[in-house]
Amino acid sequence: MLNKDEIFAGGNHIAYRKHGFGISWRANIEGIYTGFTERRSELDVKSAYQNNWQTGRRKSFYLFNVNANYVYPITKKIPVYAGIGLARNVVLAEFQPIFSNNGKSEWLEDINYQKFKLNFGFGVFTPIYNRLILNVGYDHRPQTVFVGLAISGPFNYEDLDMW
Repeated sequence: MLNKDEIFAGGNHIAYRKHGFGISWRANIEGIYTGFTERRSELDVKSAYQNNWQTGRRKSFYLFNVNANYVYPITKKIPVYAGIGLARNVVLAEFQPIFSNNGKSEWLEDINYQKFKLNFGFGVFTPIYNRLILNVGYDHRPQTVFVGLAISGPFNYEDLDMW
């Protein structure tokens, strides 16, 4: 079953002739949403630790990742890409302050465990019909398979015979 912290939106942008470069990005939709809504709290992480309100429970997820890619066309219309970049890991810690209602806990970003981690990925673009292109890729952090559809520019393949 897919957890809502695992739903990502993203894309790939490439440019190539005989070789090329590109950028891949993914963003955790639920993580960004909760970053602007649920994780806003009056409770300060440092004071919660000082008062010993932590429960010891933590949960972790990736907020976004960005890769710089090298692009190599295996045919004129089918490029593959591989790249390396960074992924933002967010760790939430559970706290139960004494003033909360009925033992209600609050999840806050634990700043002691926030990290950027090394990420790598690869993928391929395959033409489906006319200008419609299928993009399938893999990212290591978090381990996901990206499937997307793209529409190429109207003159994208026009000058490929200039190789």
